[in-house]
Amino acid sequence: MFKNPLWMGRSGRRHQALRRAFNGRMQIAAFFLALLTAIAPSAQALRPERIVSTNLCTDQLLLRLVEPARIAAVSNLAADPVLSTVADQARAIAKNGARAEEIVPLKPDLVLANAWTGAKANHFLKGLGIEVLVVPDPSSFKDVEANLQLLGRALKEEDRAQALIQTMWRELGSIPKRGQPLRTLIYEPIGYSPSRGTFSDDVLARAGLTNIAPELGVTNYGAVSLERVVLAKPDLLIFDDHAPSAASRAQALLHHPALKTVAAKAQVDWMPAKLWLCAGPWSVEAVARLARIERRP
Repeated sequence: MFKNPLWMGRSGRRHQALRRAFNGRMQIAAFFLALLTAIAPSAQALRPERIVSTNLCTDQLLLRLVEPARIAAVSNLAADPVLSTVADQARAIAKNGARAEEIVPLKPDLVLANAWTGAKANHFLKGLGIEVLVVPDPSSFKDVEANLQLLGRALKEEDRAQALIQTMWRELGSIPKRGQPLRTLIYEPIGYSPSRGTFSDDVLARAGLTNIAPELGVTNYGAVSLERVVLAKPDLLIFDDHAPSAASRAQALLHHPALKTVAAKAQVDWMPAKLWLCAGPWSVEAVARLARIERRP
């Protein structure tokens, strides 16, 4: 059979070209495989290692999700045993007052904040390229779950966050159900009461209590006069335990004779402020505490 040398030459060159293309593709594949291998360990390195929390509520979530070595600073209130559930853990950690001049020298790779604390500092820090995560204020335990998921992702601690969520719902589900609900009013030192749409209202509902603030015309959070408190005749009156004395004008309101009259007929509970001043998985204890209160004989 006659073999065309021209055809053979073209065939050989084609074969060589295909082989070079194949080898080139293999080299590219090997390059990307090596690149992916190099990147994989850095995912752990991308987790924040110098975290600053600027308010009490994020302090308490942060200290439940990461080890103290990863925390550059917490808020000034974190070590207050009356207001904080993490006072012992926070004592050895640096503090900040949500001011940019305090935070920048700490060289944080993540700042946890809320919409109300240090808003100007948050804006300034973002302008410097520092990551600031604004954590929403929760109005229910479902919102607490959402915040834990948010922080779990940001801190690269999804498993810890999920464990806290599961424990929270399990403990809430184990609280005995109340028979007849008590008409309840939370009365804060400044004469304000939380109504529907607040975390305190969710706590009352889960404890089997009826929040009477809506009956008194309060929407979300508003003032209630002493006269209206007396006329409402609540079965249960709740105060925060960080205001048991008349040390200020606001606290003196709680010692008014009219309130004493109501307290003589109703159950009164001094709720530890740290259980619900900030909403979190620790607030399950507030629900359990209120669920145990019985109607006054």
